[in-house]
Amino acid sequence: MLRIRHLQLSVNTDKGPFGAKLSFEDGLNIIRAENWAGKSILLQSIIYAMGLEGMFGPSHVVPLPHAMTDYLDCDEGRASVLDSMVSLEVENGNGDFLTIQRAAAGAQNRHLVTVYEGRAITMKQALQTRRDYFVRERYAATSQSGFHTKLAEFLGWSLPMAPRHDDEDCPLYLETIFPLFYVEQKLGWGRIPAKYPTYLGIRDVGRRTVEFLLGLDAYAIAIERAAVQAEIVRVR
Repeated sequence: MLRIRHLQLSVNTDKGPFGAKLSFEDGLNIIRAENWAGKSILLQSIIYAMGLEGMFGPSHVVPLPHAMTDYLDCDEGRASVLDSMVSLEVENGNGDFLTIQRAAAGAQNRHLVTVYEGRAITMKQALQTRRDYFVRERYAATSQSGFHTKLAEFLGWSLPMAPRHDDEDCPLYLETIFPLFYVEQKLGWGRIPAKYPTYLGIRDVGRRTVEFLLGLDAYAIAIERAAVQAEIVRVR
């Protein structure tokens, strides 16, 4: 279980600091604002903080608007972004907290995620437990220094191995699972998910993720069947 508790956006510009902070409660949370007020930035920032933008495609471009990466308009005119940071405070089903920070602009490496074991946004806890993990790089889901390894452990998930089309088996990456939790308004509500990240090369990725989330025995059976078929081909 993942509960998103607090989101904080921090932007330093040549005209001073800007930012926003949003808190979430249990149950349904409604964010209401006019067009161009930043609703999409908030949702995209949650995805970006967790290093899950790969669910939209293989690009490594920061998937946030110019207000976080380039410039923003303020009362003093146009302000150039010097650096920016997304901070996210999350809670799991055991009541444990993590605070996740990831740079969106500036000199800091965007493939690094800083993690605090506690509520570093709202209560300034666990600031001494800071540790950096890497994300959007190979082995981010298997290495102990990979953030998606850390995130899966925090969620209590044991990611199974999944067969690929033309390569060795790989974990059922978090980028293939989270599209089932996120509706992209630009692609409409006609289908959930709007699309899966097929570039990862996982066979029957839609079926695999649904079976995993529902805890179906069919998942293990399908994996075993694929392994047997691969062995038959090898023997032949």
